[in-house]
Amino acid sequence: MGSYGVAEERARQWNADSVWHGIAPTSLMERNLGIPALGRGWFFRFGQPGNTLEFYVLVDNLTIRGTTEAQPILIEPLPYELLPIGLEEIEVDSPQVLEIYKANGGKEYLQSHPDVGLDYRLVHVKGTPNPAWSLFDPADPKTPLISVDAKTAALVGDPFAPTQ
Repeated sequence: MGSYGVAEERARQWNADSVWHGIAPTSLMERNLGIPALGRGWFFRFGQPGNTLEFYVLVDNLTIRGTTEAQPILIEPLPYELLPIGLEEIEVDSPQVLEIYKANGGKEYLQSHPDVGLDYRLVHVKGTPNPAWSLFDPADPKTPLISVDAKTAALVGDPFAPTQ
């Protein structure tokens, strides 16, 4: 993930104690921010320990296209807690996630949806053993097509799905 170093450097300028909380789906972030939908680049998500303030860095082709701060407007506490991610925890990268998806029924989906622009999310939710990648069709950004453990490549459930 060459883009990570670019994003991390900018996040450290924002806050020297920032921690990496993963990657947010590009299409969802573009919609939320009201920016032109290009579907390119990675929205790296950073935070601060003990604070809900988030910092997003959009990196496209190793160039920062923009940054923004965001903070959830909470009536109740969030039903999840994001854990910091260390780059050393990521042994499976996005191209491998796509290959795993294709090998697990995704090839048929992609053939029947030839114009789909897939989107990725990477998070480590407290209570899960490792960070997880999720792959999305931007038409349905709430339902992952597949989720993959970023360390072991095992198929996992949606990290945000409520546990039974």
